[in-house]
Amino acid sequence: MSGFLEQPSRVWLTGATSGIGEALAHRLTRQGHSLVVTGRRQSALEELVSLAPDRVTAVAADTTDSGELARAGAELDRGDPVDIARAYDAAGADELVFLDITATHEARDIMHDVVRRVAEQCFMPFTVGGGIRTIDDVTALVQAGAEKVSINSAAVLGPQIVSETARRFGRCATVVNLDPRRVDPEDFERRNGRPPRGPLSRDGKVFEVHIAGGRKPTGREAVEYAMEVVERGAGELVLTSMDADGTKDGYDIEVTK
Repeated sequence: MSGFLEQPSRVWLTGATSGIGEALAHRLTRQGHSLVVTGRRQSALEELVSLAPDRVTAVAADTTDSGELARAGAELDRGDPVDIARAYDAAGADELVFLDITATHEARDIMHDVVRRVAEQCFMPFTVGGGIRTIDDVTALVQAGAEKVSINSAAVLGPQIVSETARRFGRCATVVNLDPRRVDPEDFERRNGRPPRGPLSRDGKVFEVHIAGGRKPTGREAVEYAMEVVERGAGELVLTSMDADGTKDGYDIEVTK
């Protein structure tokens, strides 16, 4: 199978306790992949976890429920993004947002070829983000077909990129994506040398902005940070609750408010 998961990935495998599924799980584990495995035989799941306890997570049910798998840490592969975008376009979607959420974490550029292919085949407003580091990256995405560019990690690390994008392409093309996660105020103060200033959640947690696909805390509080990027020229915000993303538990109304 040339080209099959050649780079270490995090994958989910249903039916992992069947003969074929178990053999595939063993193979993927040997190749260095991280797995979320599901199946009906608890003993077989425990054996799979024992192969690499730091890389294999078992969900003790034979499930294909994406919410349960997301809570277990799986990143769900839904297929070719161009095919999916075409289906959304045909169904009458008003706008498409394409976020390459692992580009910054993996220190690589966004998939420009995918952006071009989507732009060629879909006829609706198209926002693209992920892996943006400089104003040249923004320009390249606009040239590839993006009508709006969504900036996340780069806006935290160097907020002047928000101002530069707004000056060059206008506020309407400047989107900032922020990924808050609830953290303990004591942990926030220990890491940042100050207590939180913004509103807390009902259970007393801080809404701290994270970057690198929600993996790295920044010391910035969501409300304060949102106000800053709007002042710098962001015409639109994309708010992704890292506590609720992919869980199918409903909107995180608290952080949205």
